[in-house]
Amino acid sequence: SDRTGVQAVPGPEVEFVGFPTATSPLFDKPVIRRALALALDRQALATAVYPATRVAATGFLPPTTRPVYAPTACTDLPVTGDVPASRALLAAAGVDLKNVSFDYTVNNEGRNVALARAVAAQWKAAFGVTAKVITTDFTRFVASGTAQQGFSGAFRFSWSTPYPDPDGMLYFDGRIDSQIKLH
Repeated sequence: SDRTGVQAVPGPEVEFVGFPTATSPLFDKPVIRRALALALDRQALATAVYPATRVAATGFLPPTTRPVYAPTACTDLPVTGDVPASRALLAAAGVDLKNVSFDYTVNNEGRNVALARAVAAQWKAAFGVTAKVITTDFTRFVASGTAQQGFSGAFRFSWSTPYPDPDGMLYFDGRIDSQIKLH
């Protein structure tokens, strides 16, 4: 078998949902961005979309960036989310997202669409908001994201590097090359 001696190990990858604060009045409000992030159950997302291959984020840098990596105390963004707290945050700010709709753009490679749909479903359940998943190929995705106006709604982005160190995760010189794989 061509799999003899092959082992699967965690790799250095970062995934996130971005919000265009400069072009969207909805996402210009920090309370809304915070509530959307707080409502996500990252553990459930990792388990459902990437069974047995990913772990939920507990900080910005992945744990594979050891020995430098130090777990972040993300008590304000628990790995399983906190929908009641996210709803209370919005209520205190006088914000109601029920029946609000926005685009959520993702490139159509790998499990990206499945992840976006799972995120959209969690937001729908938490707030009644509709995140319309818009899919495109990677070239168009990058062109949209780097255009002057950028994305009009939320977007899903990730990157990985062949070197499991913080510098490899945080440094990007603007080129899509062999050092960093954007996807």
